[in-house]
Amino acid sequence: MDEKIELEVKYTVDDYVRSSSFVQKHTFFSRYGFIIFPAIAFFSLVLYSFFVTKSSARGNQPFLQTALVIFIICFLIFCVLLAIRFLPNPFVRWNLSRQINSAPTAQQTQRVLFDDDGINIQNLLGSGEAKWGAIIEVVESKEDFYFYTAKKFAMFVPKRCFSSEEQQNQLRELVKRKLGDKAKLMNSFER
Repeated sequence: MDEKIELEVKYTVDDYVRSSSFVQKHTFFSRYGFIIFPAIAFFSLVLYSFFVTKSSARGNQPFLQTALVIFIICFLIFCVLLAIRFLPNPFVRWNLSRQINSAPTAQQTQRVLFDDDGINIQNLLGSGEAKWGAIIEVVESKEDFYFYTAKKFAMFVPKRCFSSEEQQNQLRELVKRKLGDKAKLMNSFER
């Protein structure tokens, strides 16, 4: 079967900011840091409250202070993680904007071709390609398709560049056929 899906993609700064954030959130620490630090903070708070009544009469103040310090540190780390994950970072936007403005190839409209061999990206100033064997995972989000070639690096294609839902389904079928379980695609009810 020689299936081809061809797209014209003009990436924006918003696309790059969104994809950078998505790829960063796709890491182990970003996923599980929200469980680890609150758990440590909760455990240290429980220890503190349990021993404060039992130990204060015995003069075990250094232990209580250590438990309280651990709680405060974990709570602050958790707050920073929340801010990084959910608040827009103007520095990231500014930096990506500078990078795009200084890279002529990033400013070009990209012709993206998906076929049985892999992904081919071309513009007036250059081209690149990745065979399906180089793709370690494909993840579909609400707005994009991400093609990971490393744990923290992915090529992406915004869904707004597809002409129809049918064209997106063609890509889903091609990706599923080529990558099997490595494809984390949304079910139709999640779209």
